[in-house]
Amino acid sequence: MRGITKAKVFRHFWDDFKGDSDRWFPWLPVCFGGGIGLYFALPHEPHYLFVLIGCLSSLVALLLTKRTPFLFFAAGILTVIILGMGTAQLKTAAVKAPVLEKRIGPVTLEGKVLAVEKFSDGIRTLIGSSRISGVPVYNTPRKVRIRFRGKTLNSNPGDWIRAKAVLMPPAAPAIPGEFDFQRYAFFKEIGGVGYGLGAFSILKRAAVDDHSFEIWLEKLRYRIGEKIRNHIPGQTGAVAVALITGDRSGIDEQAIEKIRQAGLAHLLAISGLHIGLVAGSIFLAVRGGLSLFPAVVLRFPIKKWAATASIFGAFGYALIAGASIPTQRAFLMVGLALLGMLIDRETISLRSLAWVALLILFFYPEAILGPSFQMSFAAVTALIAFYGYWQNRRDREVTAPPFRGLSGKIARYLLGISTTTLVASAATAPFALYHFGQIATFGIIANLVAVPLAALWIMPAAVVSICMMPFGWELPFLWMMGQGIELLLLVSTSISNLSNATFGIAYFPTTSLVFLVLGGLLICLSGNIGRRLGAITLVVSVVAIPSVTWPTMVIENTGDYAAVVTGNAVELITENGLSKRSGRSWLERTSFNVLDKKPSDSQPNISKCDSQACILEKGGISIAYVYGEGALLEECYRADVVVSKFPIRRDCPFPKVVIDRFDLWRNGSYAIFIKDDVIEVVNDREVRGNRPWVTLPKPKTQ
Repeated sequence: MRGITKAKVFRHFWDDFKGDSDRWFPWLPVCFGGGIGLYFALPHEPHYLFVLIGCLSSLVALLLTKRTPFLFFAAGILTVIILGMGTAQLKTAAVKAPVLEKRIGPVTLEGKVLAVEKFSDGIRTLIGSSRISGVPVYNTPRKVRIRFRGKTLNSNPGDWIRAKAVLMPPAAPAIPGEFDFQRYAFFKEIGGVGYGLGAFSILKRAAVDDHSFEIWLEKLRYRIGEKIRNHIPGQTGAVAVALITGDRSGIDEQAIEKIRQAGLAHLLAISGLHIGLVAGSIFLAVRGGLSLFPAVVLRFPIKKWAATASIFGAFGYALIAGASIPTQRAFLMVGLALLGMLIDRETISLRSLAWVALLILFFYPEAILGPSFQMSFAAVTALIAFYGYWQNRRDREVTAPPFRGLSGKIARYLLGISTTTLVASAATAPFALYHFGQIATFGIIANLVAVPLAALWIMPAAVVSICMMPFGWELPFLWMMGQGIELLLLVSTSISNLSNATFGIAYFPTTSLVFLVLGGLLICLSGNIGRRLGAITLVVSVVAIPSVTWPTMVIENTGDYAAVVTGNAVELITENGLSKRSGRSWLERTSFNVLDKKPSDSQPNISKCDSQACILEKGGISIAYVYGEGALLEECYRADVVVSKFPIRRDCPFPKVVIDRFDLWRNGSYAIFIKDDVIEVVNDREVRGNRPWVTLPKPKTQ
């Protein structure tokens, strides 16, 4: 194409970008979040002076380039990115607290119960202000989380308890690059986890004069949950507790998996649907009740009164539901919409969503790494962009509504549900594949039944039951709610039992997720050229995913289990033949068949095992997983890769890669990739680096 240069193409893109100045602000939280993500991606903690000097330098660059639009804009982006890094670093310094370095116990633990979660086989408590026998005060974690199995005393938030327990540091990832529970616990100020030995004793019941708002709120949530469980038994009651208080601990794993496979997991996360339904129910009740009095309607703005009542009601429900990230986002968005009614302005837009994102990222920068933040904001961003585009097209076309009458309203409602589900599912699919390894195939069908069920039956009954609880009149409304939940569970079971109910992918790389997110943001937040560039980015990212390989073998940081993958099967290999917790984490990342294998099994599937070792052959390369010291000498002169759960103190000359107990102790879990006779080894320390939340022992200096 003669006469077209790179400079002209860039100038055309820049002119198009400047013409969309009203779309600039939504990119502010994207850049701010990018700085936070960059901070968490660093292998080492940056020095605070580096961030401070970088921020000051970018501000100086802003002042020097204010007459050059492009350079000024670039300096502004750099400033926001560095501010994001600084915010994340400040939050890290603020929550830094002692963390247990190794397993200890049995020890005597005393502390104040901050929260209680009820499971089918016991309870899990979050304990603060703890005292641990044998641990100095300056090394005692601020909070520990203890699981008590079997029958225990009825403990409430605010009680002081004493228990015998075994404690350990928060678990490191079972696979390099997997969910980092240590980082999650670090920002929750949880420095130890463990299990109780027997029942605990209560030293002192919660004080009546304890004015801690956190304890008061947890006690309120606990009492509401107990009332619901007393009236609605079983899994139905557990789901009811989750929908009202946000506590999903009572729902068994099988029920949660069926709900997830049906594409209804969003109903268990207190988000926009729930907050909107609560606010809408209160709005309709207040406005409808006041409209019965003509004198009030004619003299006072009852619509604004109803909006005010809805704001307070939604805020109260958000607190009772646990105020998770999706709940906070939903309340802020609904609150802005209701505030718009008070000031006679429309406030639902990408700009308002950007303000909400900035607010949450400022106070909770670590949230950007979690699936709840990512999926929540991805869905809402896509929905606002889609319906905004659709509304603009409809405004340009003067046509009669396609649906009329009662049947038309029902058709529009169902069409809206299916469209919303499709758009939200497309927006959240990359995150679902990245974090959970699967997406629901029949989500639209399930939501066509489940969403009206929740909107017209379950949540209105929940709102009324909460309002009736202070008077003791909640039973009939909880019964109605329970009947609706049973239908919801029936829908999830029916859909999940269909063949090919889920689509899975074994390994979803972080780079692909980043480019998919960038492409989606360009489509939602940019003009014509940006949308085209975003579409190209999406296509390239999707095409590149199938070419990514997954590890041939993974090894837990204790060396007690390994998992090997070849063809379309996963084989767990453990010394006692039982799948460990970390093994389940690996299996959740794959869509393969599972072969739970004992080393002594005589029929080989993927690997050949005996009482001392398992041998995996792939592409002419042999990997020896040694769990008996008697096999070390032989494998050190035969295998290409040796993985030993014991320290190797003798010369091991033949293998190209040797991983022993000390390597696992220093570097955490390992992943071994074999492709075209090339061996690549990745460990957890390489992936996570040396950060404040990483509790792996530091490697010895050479």
